Amino acid sequence: MTDQLPEVVQGWLEKVRPEHRDLLTELHNLLVRVEPDFSVALKWGNPAYSVGGQMLSYLADQSDYVHLGFYNGAQFEDRHGIVDGTGKRLRHVKVRALDDEFEQKLVETIEASLAAGSEYSS
Repeated sequence: MTDQLPEVVQGWLEKVRPEHRDLLTELHNLLVRVEPDFSVALKWGNPAYSVGGQMLSYLADQSDYVHLGFYNGAQFEDRHGIVDGTGKRLRHVKVRALDDEFEQKLVETIEASLAAGSEYSS
């Protein structure tokens, strides 16, 4: 069952590629299942997820996949080797589909980002 989406996410989903809407909805729901205290706002045209005012994750629509991004992606260990990027802080995971195994890897990656969150400063 799909959780009720915040209005800001619903509006954003109306503008993304129709073929990615379900996957992006699943990723939104995954984020808030892992961290129920996430608040979401549009930043730079994409949903940005924060806890206590600290932005930690974002979703983005790309042509062939979607991003689950981490503002502090360079500050935590990527145990599963799924995080891409070379920026000073920003990293992302390219998501094309979710199965149980990949979803568990994403959960652990989100948890790693949350654990490192207290060390991240904007």
